[in-house]
Amino acid sequence: MNNAIEHSGGDKIIFSLQKDPLYTEISIVDNGVGIFRNIQKYADEKYGLALDRRQAALELYKGRLTTDPSRHSGEGIFFVSKMLTEFAIWSENIVYSYRCGDRDRFVQSHLISYYTKMEGMGTMAVMKLENEAVRTSAEVFDEFAPLEEGFVKTLIPMRDMCPLGNPVARSQARRILRRLEEFREIIFDFREIGFMGQGFADEVFRVFQNMHPEIKLTVVNANAAVEGMIRHVRRKRSAE
Repeated sequence: MNNAIEHSGGDKIIFSLQKDPLYTEISIVDNGVGIFRNIQKYADEKYGLALDRRQAALELYKGRLTTDPSRHSGEGIFFVSKMLTEFAIWSENIVYSYRCGDRDRFVQSHLISYYTKMEGMGTMAVMKLENEAVRTSAEVFDEFAPLEEGFVKTLIPMRDMCPLGNPVARSQARRILRRLEEFREIIFDFREIGFMGQGFADEVFRVFQNMHPEIKLTVVNANAAVEGMIRHVRRKRSAE
């Protein structure tokens, strides 16, 4: 709600709350400019980057991104998404999601209910949480932002960052690595990734690591093929 008020530039907000015996869902929609357009504008002004809206959505996975740094830390969406059972943001048919098994169904079921209520939809956020959730917000913050250190660790879900296929090219790696030098540890989650190209692996695990030896690169949920490629490029690094 705060993001819709302070970032959207719209003049109308509608929200819905639904609860059943297992889950509670909240959705919020505004008629503003759209979150991904805002990110595009900010990336152009701040970094000189010409991102399309899909690339702008991918920047949210990294965290530490806000279009209003004087008033916001850029941590909200990152941490909220990690706390919830399912989380998604829709704008202009582009979706950012986390933990959504069927994100199209998750998003579309809410979109349909708003079509007749608001013209010119800008951004919609949809949140779902178990009524008996066991994880706490403190646990999420402690994992990625220890109190004495701040927001020092990020998680990169590779399947979401490479929606059109497996990571293969250096250009893909460079887009994913953009701004990640701000963190002390980067966790690459290779769940549902079947193959990783040599160029991509070399750019991340040799070139980037050589440039930033102080940053810890952690790999989780990698299959044998991905692990083998990482070992291959790390051997090259060790031989240098």
